[in-house]
Amino acid sequence: MNAPEISVIVPVYNVEKYLCRCVDSILNQTFTDFELIMVDDGSSDNCGAICDEYAAKDSRIRVIHKTNGGLSSARNAGLDIAQGRYVMFCDSDDYVAANWCEVMLGVLAKNIDSFVVSNIWKVYADRKTAYQPIKNDSELHSYFEIYKFGISAYAWNKIYRADILRKNNLRFDESCRFGEDVGFNAKYCALCDKCVYIPIPLYYYADTQESIMNRYYPDYFGLHLPLFQCRVPLISEADLAEYCDIWLYHFLNLFDNVFDCRNPWSFFKKLQYNQRMICSEEFRFCLKHATGKKESPLAMKILRTHNYYLFWLFDQLVKLKGKLRRKTK
Repeated sequence: MNAPEISVIVPVYNVEKYLCRCVDSILNQTFTDFELIMVDDGSSDNCGAICDEYAAKDSRIRVIHKTNGGLSSARNAGLDIAQGRYVMFCDSDDYVAANWCEVMLGVLAKNIDSFVVSNIWKVYADRKTAYQPIKNDSELHSYFEIYKFGISAYAWNKIYRADILRKNNLRFDESCRFGEDVGFNAKYCALCDKCVYIPIPLYYYADTQESIMNRYYPDYFGLHLPLFQCRVPLISEADLAEYCDIWLYHFLNLFDNVFDCRNPWSFFKKLQYNQRMICSEEFRFCLKHATGKKESPLAMKILRTHNYYLFWLFDQLVKLKGKLRRKTK
């Protein structure tokens, strides 16, 4: 039996109410030369049985049952047995357009050394919306442009050459608790000649309450440091200041995350945590290369002292001043 052209890997964990929608959308593809690898990552609901039922009906489906190890572990398990020339991923609570495989493969075939990225639909409970192309015929050719468009991080709107993955032993970092796709994509993109953007939204990302993205992390700032750093080698010198300006704004908002009411840490521990973050190598790099044009000169001067306690006092005064101003209106 010949190897399939594409291996589609679907990690599955406790998504019983969404799983059939996902699998049916993949089985209904206009392009049919694929294998579907469903990795049951120790589900405690009926997902394992549903996977087996689909496999009994369609010879293209292969099922792995394993103990729970997380999203990266499940994807890696799929990669270990994938036989296709190309690899695609789909999360089990999402679904895809009928021409998802056909379009992605067609574009990669014409741009064989490229990092191919498609537009997506973002689906909410009561509506759906797509990221809008910059131009109808737009093609984004650099990682930074793809990043600014908000579609660089995910594994599921990409198509990967299996030979590149094998040759460079590219796997998902199983120790990573957040944003595991980012490092994987950054390493893969570094091995490509250019980025090719497909303006057609082909993937339906379901923004559900069960989504990993909706969880609260007290150490959210620290989890973002490697996501900032791993992208730096892909950013040109001409774009570095703008990249760091984007992240500086993001980092300043992340300082507030630690004070969320869901965080059980003591107030002093929260201050200590942010002090470590402001002194981190990644934040120092960001601050060094950012223009800070969106921040006040005084805020930038205080940030460059790398003293969060001083910055916290400044920030409280700014917020108090804002409240007083609103009351007098």
